Parts: sequence; structure tokens; C-alpha cells
Amino acid sequence: MIEEKFSKPSLEDSGYFFKKEKEEKITKKKRKTSGINFNEYGYKLLSNIQMFFLCASLILIPLSLFPLEWVMFEYGRVFILMIFTIILLTFELIKFFIKGRVEIYRSSRDTVLLLLGFSFLISSIFSIDSLVSFWGYEYRLGTGFVSIITILIYVLVIKSMIKNIRSVVTLIFCLSLGIFLSAVLSILSFYGFNPFAFIPEFEKFFLVGLPLFNSAKLSVVIWSVGIFLSFFVFHYFFQVFSNDEGYLNKKLSLTSAHRKKRVIQSSLLLVYLFFTLVFVTAISLFTIKNLFWVGALSLGGVFLVSFILVLLCRSRILQIVSVLILLISFSVFAFSRLPVAQEILRIDSENLVEQVTLDNESIWHITLSSLSDSSVRSLVGLGNDNFVIAYNLYRPAFSGDIDLNFVNYSYANNEVYNIVANRGFVGIFTWLIVGFLILSQFFKYLGDETRKKMIPVASTENVAILLFDLVLIYIWLFSFVSYYSFILYFILFLMLGISSLLKGVVCRTYSEVLVIQTNFFVEKIGLEKNESLPKFFILLMCFVSIFLFYHIFNDFSSRIYAVRAESIMYDLDEDMDVEVKGRMLQRAIDNYHGAIERNSNNYVLRRKVGLILMDYIDSVLSREYANLTDDVDRQEFVRVVGVYAEASLEETRQATDLAPMVGINWSTRDLIYSELVKMGFQNYINTALQVSEQTILRQPNNYNPYVNRATYLYLMGDADGAMNSVGRALEINPYYVPGLVLAGEISMGLQNYVNAKTYFENAKTILEEMDLRRTGVLNLYEQVQNNLDYLWSLETESSQPSSEEETVDEITDEELDVEQEEDLDLPDDEISD
Repeated sequence: MIEEKFSKPSLEDSGYFFKKEKEEKITKKKRKTSGINFNEYGYKLLSNIQMFFLCASLILIPLSLFPLEWVMFEYGRVFILMIFTIILLTFELIKFFIKGRVEIYRSSRDTVLLLLGFSFLISSIFSIDSLVSFWGYEYRLGTGFVSIITILIYVLVIKSMIKNIRSVVTLIFCLSLGIFLSAVLSILSFYGFNPFAFIPEFEKFFLVGLPLFNSAKLSVVIWSVGIFLSFFVFHYFFQVFSNDEGYLNKKLSLTSAHRKKRVIQSSLLLVYLFFTLVFVTAISLFTIKNLFWVGALSLGGVFLVSFILVLLCRSRILQIVSVLILLISFSVFAFSRLPVAQEILRIDSENLVEQVTLDNESIWHITLSSLSDSSVRSLVGLGNDNFVIAYNLYRPAFSGDIDLNFVNYSYANNEVYNIVANRGFVGIFTWLIVGFLILSQFFKYLGDETRKKMIPVASTENVAILLFDLVLIYIWLFSFVSYYSFILYFILFLMLGISSLLKGVVCRTYSEVLVIQTNFFVEKIGLEKNESLPKFFILLMCFVSIFLFYHIFNDFSSRIYAVRAESIMYDLDEDMDVEVKGRMLQRAIDNYHGAIERNSNNYVLRRKVGLILMDYIDSVLSREYANLTDDVDRQEFVRVVGVYAEASLEETRQATDLAPMVGINWSTRDLIYSELVKMGFQNYINTALQVSEQTILRQPNNYNPYVNRATYLYLMGDADGAMNSVGRALEINPYYVPGLVLAGEISMGLQNYVNAKTYFENAKTILEEMDLRRTGVLNLYEQVQNNLDYLWSLETESSQPSSEEETVDEITDEELDVEQEEDLDLPDDEISD
């Protein structure tokens, strides 16, 4: 490994792109005189193919979305990135084996990349759940360590591949095109159109009204970055066609070339303004409902960046574009808020899916609490993508009218809170250093006198470097407003790598280059070059790539099987014939088993198939039991149910073993045990009690496991313990009807009929406000009414007077009952009953 540093250049030998034509001509002449070199030809061919894959990846990653529900929306983007990273890395290593050396431009930006990578690595090593930290929550990859390290490798390969500014422009154009298409598809989604309806699974699972990045706040940040990236591409080509020695002047007469340039420049400006209009429209639409200030801040930041560029570069075209951006942004954003405009544009805010967010006070409490467990947690956090674990441990029970038992937050409201919870003090300290380095490197570049001599102030290169630095500052500052998913981390790392690369390309003769070479691949004077070693290493690299492809596609095929199973479950109906439903559930089970065969460590798949097996018992086998009369048939039924129950419990046990800190794994297992105990399988009570206690440890504000625990304790004869447990559930949620019913039944067992009656009447009041046509609600209502009838019958029996003294006592008891009913504020008609 050798590090080379070139001497300072003169102005004539500077890295300014348009003065490199002479050098390129000399290189072409040398190639012509040297004849055909097959290694050189193969190297060039590989480079062109590699560039094609790189461009395709930058367009597809922002658009990649597979029909995976259960919040696996990020998997598609990471999958595409992994596929293209393997391809690009394989080509780069083959080129390395052919040439024997590789060159990578170095800059201070590399320090930022290494710091971020180190922060993710430390939190992954000391993670509270290593599987979640490495593969992302719910095995969706997301911001897990595998995804982050893939991004770093991808950026490193780009830094090794790109050697000129034209390639940089091509990359930025492809990325801006992908982000632009995401804005277009999101606008279509807002207006109720599913752009992926031609794919059956997408037709079922795609949620119309959401932006393509699944979060309005995150999308606003990305679309703002899209405005910057498309501006860079526009400015580059505008300057190319403004150059007096440009391509057009050599092909046309002076007058024709001048006219042609004006037409092209005007067309470029119109295209850029169209891109900006689409981005601003998307931002305006998705901030109508409850994100006004986020949209205003993003567009204000866009104008501020343009204004700073005008001050620093003093370019006339920058001044014109900045004014146009301001006019478009203000006009569209303000116009979209007017009622008249919403009628004209048919803007119906109901089309926009309102995303539930926690208040900052609750989020701050959760993040701080996650650091209080131990000194290790305070330093390194819970691990990458593990905020949801902190959420389940420390979340409140409710947020306004929303029951948070049915909402899982994978991210906090902004990235700073995520970093505190996931990566601890080391992560937040690293993040602050990253911000400081980005700012300091930006101001250092502004004050670099050598740079001022080498690069003209209004040149494309100078605008690009300043613009990318400002984009990095913009993204970093938005970490205090928005969270980062995989796609924003991808853009952040890519901007860091490309800004570092751009400085090396522009200041080529003044930059530092990291050179990696192998001596046995390099031809030496007086020695015959070894041709077999490069071929051996190329072949080895191809085998390694095939091996990686096999495992990635194996995982992908596993997801496809899971999607088929979910598609079957989507088509199920409660009123469906038992035999038909049984066949469909069996197909779903078979598909999930096929998925597990291809990825046995995916705890999400195991949890899902456990739930479906339980559904098969509950909705198919239990209905068959109702029609059985023969004792032999009943014994066979119990045996079959036992087989399915054991399979269901085994799958959920595997899920908790694989990811023991994921609360939903334990709550699912607890649910299955509770269903089996209710069906009469008393042999599971001891294990069920242990599972419910483990669930409570991981979800202390979830009232369901407290109710299940109370059920198990009551069946085991511990009525007082059961009453305490169900009392804790009702403290969390006083309106939970199953908890009220269980508390009433336990009170009846303790012969505390007054309290029992209170619990049942409260449950009845709540149920009467629900839809009694629903099977579960109706069954509960009938159970409550039967218990109340029994209690009233007890009162009737005890009200029969055997003497005057008994009559007086009974009247006193009735008066007491009326007083208690009045304390509950029940309607008059219920009191009279």
C-alpha cells in the first residue's frame, strides 16, 4: 500500500475540466501507436459495463419497493443495493487483478465516513439483540449494520471507479432521476392511483395515500435534496454549452452554434424548472395535513442554499435560478393552502394517510430511559435499528385517543433521538463531530488560497463542491427535525463519498491518492510477467460472487414465499366456508414453511407461521369439534389439535430464541398460549405463566399479558394474585373489556358480588357503544349479560323476606346498590333495571 502526493501545479496545469482536451488527445495517440492490447480492451469493456450497472442502481434504489407488508418496505431498496454492490465490487476486483493496482482519491471526507462506520460497528457489537442490530428490526435490513456496511462498500467502489467529472455528473443525474420519479409516483398515490396495480401483490398491499418513501417527513427531505442534485446537473450542462470552445462550435458555423446553444440552454432551464415544480408540488401536497412547518423549513432551506451559492460564486445563471426557485416554491406552497386551489387541484386531504407520531416529551422520555439500564447501554445504546425495543420497554400506554399497544414505532420523531437510543453517548458524540467536520471542511475550502487560484469561482467544479458541501450540511441539520431511514443514510454516505471524490478529480494534480497494488500482478523489467495468478484470482472472485448471490437470492425467494402466504391471508373472510378456509390456511402454512426452509433464522417468518397455525386451530378445527358426537372422534380431534398446537408453540419459541428482546415475539407467543388455555389445554398453564411474565418484562405498559397472567393464576387457584394482575391491566387501560370481564369473574369467585356487578356493568356500558354485530363483541356482551343476570338472580333470591328484620336488611342493601350505581354515572334506564 503506497500513498502518493503530487506537487503543486501551475494555473495552466490545473484540474479545470475544459483544459484537459490536450492531455486526452495525447493519450489517444499513444493508444493508436501501441496497437491492440487485449488486457486494456478487456479493462475498458469491464469499466463500461460496470458504469452501466452503477447508473442503473442509482435510478432503481429510490424506486425499489417490493410488495412486502409487515413494515418490510425498506427490504427492497437494500436488496437492490446488495445485488449491485456485489456486481460492482466483483468488476472492480477483476479490474484490479488485470491491472495490478487501484487508485482511490483521499480527502478529509473519508474521516467522516470512517467515524460513522465506527459508530455503527460499536453499537452492533454491544447490541442488546445482535440479530436485530445486524439485520434490522423485523429482518427488513433497514439501518442494520449489514445495510450500513453495504453502503460503505458501495461508496468505496464508486471512489475507486470514478476518475473524471463527467462520470460524477452521470451519477448525480441518475440519482436525481430516481428521486424525481419517486416524487411523481408519490403524487399519483396522493390522488388515489396505485402505480403498481399491475402487480397482484402490490394491488393488495400498496397503501394509496402514502409517499413512496412511506413517510411524508422523510420524503420532504429527500425531495429537497433532489432539487439540489438536479440543479447541479443542469448547471454543468449549461456551462458546457456556454463554453466558446465547446462541442457545438466545432460542428456548426459560429452563428448556428450560437443559436443552437441558446435553444439548448433554454431547454435545459425548462427541464430543470419542471423537475423543481414536481418536487415542490410533492412537498406541498404531503405537508398539507399536519407537516406545514416541515415543508416550510425544507423549502426555506432550498432557497437559503441557492442564496449562499449566489454569494459565493457570483454566477448570473445562479442568480436567475435562485429567483425562479423562490418564486416556484412560494407560489406552489402558498397556493396549495388556499381552499380555492384545493378545489381546483382536487386536493382532498383525506387521500393523505395521516401518520401517527408521538409527542416529543414521550420520545425524549423513551430515549433517556433506554440509557438508564447500565453504563454500557448509556455509552453504546441498544444497537442499530433497535429504537423499537426501547419503545416497547418505556412507551406510554396511550397517545391521546390512540392505544399504543397496536402501534410500533421503528424510529423516533427525529434522528437525534434515534442515535441516543440506538448508539448511545458514543453515537451522539460521533454525530456532533461529524457535523463539526462537515462545517469546518466547508469553511476551510472557502479559505483555501490554492483552490482559488486553481478553480475559477463561477466554474462548474467550484459550484459542485460548494453545493455538495451545503447539501451535507442541510441533511445533517435535518437530523433534528426528521428521522433517517435507509434511503437517507444512503444519500448521506453517497454525498460524502462523491464530494470527497469531486475534490480529488478537480484538483487532480494537487490531491492525495491512495494506491493499492500487488507486485506479482505488475510486470517488472527483466522478468517475465506471471499470467496465471491474475486468472486464478479472477476465477476465485467469480466463485465468491456466485456464493454471495446464492445466499442473497435464497433470502429473497424466502420473502417471495412469505408474500404468497400473506396474499392468501389477505383473501380470507370470516364468513367463508370452513373447508375452503382450511385449504387456504394450509396453503399459507405451506408457503411459510417454504420460506423458513430458505431462511431458518428469520424470526418474523416463524412468528407469522405460528399465528397462522393457531388461526387454523381456532377457525377450522374448533368448528369441526362442534359437530363431533363420538368419543373416538373427539379423542382424534384432541390429538390433531395437539399436533398443530405444538407446532405453533415451537415456531413462536424459535422466534423468541432468535430475537429475545423483540417484544412482539413474546406477545405473540403469550397470545397463542392464552388461546390454548381457553380451549382447555390446562397442561400449558405453567409455561404460559412464564411466557406472560417475560412479555411483561419487555412490554410493561401492555395490558394484554397482565390479563393473560391473571387468567393463569386464577386457574391455578391464586385468586388474589390474579386480582392484582388484572388490576394492573385496568390501571393501564380502564376501558379494556376482557379485563373488566375477568375482574368481574374473579370477584364473583371471591364472593365479592358488589365489585363484580360494578365491573360487569362498566363492561356492558362500553360494549353497547360498539358494533354488536361483530362476533367477538357479541360473545363478550352475551357473557357479560349472563353474569349480570346471575348476579341479579342472587339479589332476587336474597330479597325474599323471612321476617321483618330480614325485610329491613334487604331494603337497606337495595338502597346501597342504588347508591353504587349512581356513583358509576350510568343512564337512568340502566339504574331502574
